Amino acid sequence: MNPTFAAHAAAILTILIWGATFTSTKVLLQAFAPIEILFLRFLLGACALLLACPRLLHVRDRRREVTCALAGLCGVTLYFLLENIALSYSTASNVGVLVGISPFLTALLARIVLGESLHPGFFVGFVCAMSGIAGLKPTLAAIHARHNLALANKETLVCGGELVRNAIRKNGVTMLPVDSEHSAIFQSLRAGRRDEVSRLILTCSGGPFFGRSFEELEKVTPAEALRHPSWRMGPKITVDCATLMNKGLELIEAMCLFEVGPEDIEIVIHRESVFHSFAAFRDGAVIGQAASPDMRLAIQYALTYPERIESDVKPLSFTDYGRLTFYAPDEKAFPCLALAKEAARR
Repeated sequence: MNPTFAAHAAAILTILIWGATFTSTKVLLQAFAPIEILFLRFLLGACALLLACPRLLHVRDRRREVTCALAGLCGVTLYFLLENIALSYSTASNVGVLVGISPFLTALLARIVLGESLHPGFFVGFVCAMSGIAGLKPTLAAIHARHNLALANKETLVCGGELVRNAIRKNGVTMLPVDSEHSAIFQSLRAGRRDEVSRLILTCSGGPFFGRSFEELEKVTPAEALRHPSWRMGPKITVDCATLMNKGLELIEAMCLFEVGPEDIEIVIHRESVFHSFAAFRDGAVIGQAASPDMRLAIQYALTYPERIESDVKPLSFTDYGRLTFYAPDEKAFPCLALAKEAARR
């Protein structure tokens, strides 16, 4: 067998087994305490070692043995214990994601403590694109390590925006938005000074249920909610777009990113998803960013800022659309948007 193939196959198998432990531990926590699961794992590991090597190994260097034992106690033992405790408070997916970013934190600690060099690409930025509030902790870790941040996780700012802003001011780093609407506003704001801005305009496709009444929405199905007219995304965010909940979260995200109040942000329905958002200035000028609806462009801009490089995104042709439309959102039919605005005001 090809050694490279065998190594990759072994790595994949290890990842599958390791990933399954988060779910299995979550199940075991229904009957055992975290410390009991740790003891059982130790017992199983000891039995496996006895089967693999059923003879006593003689100690040649007691100091080295003690060092290894202490390393195992402080490292592996505490790791599994804390992982078990975390699983008793959060979901298996959240804990798995947090553990998955440990290589980044290891690299940072190795740089700070051991002086190890890092590849220049590592300093381009720390892209946080995890779904849910699990992104808050790694976001703050990246900021405190003084890395510029490309943020694609709106929940981080919705739940901990003030913490993130304070950390950014303290550490002097730059946070670049990856969401297409906020990237568009970020780019549009470069047309003038911040004190010249009168309001921000967030565009919204309206989702698959645009034009329907509240009563009509009572009869829609999950399959219909997942048919977004412009973007191809995961199921959670697609449903949030269908209810306009996502736009409400993006309003709060914009408040944190650009340090404005909810009264300074206008939301408009733009069915064609050509203009991704605008910045309006006090002289009456409105500057917007238009492009084909493709997230690769916003991601690329965040990673290459302040430079612009060629991309594979389809060039925009206005004549392909014929006309562009803009409407006010119906907050009676889509109450999630009104609820988000109320939460933002409080």
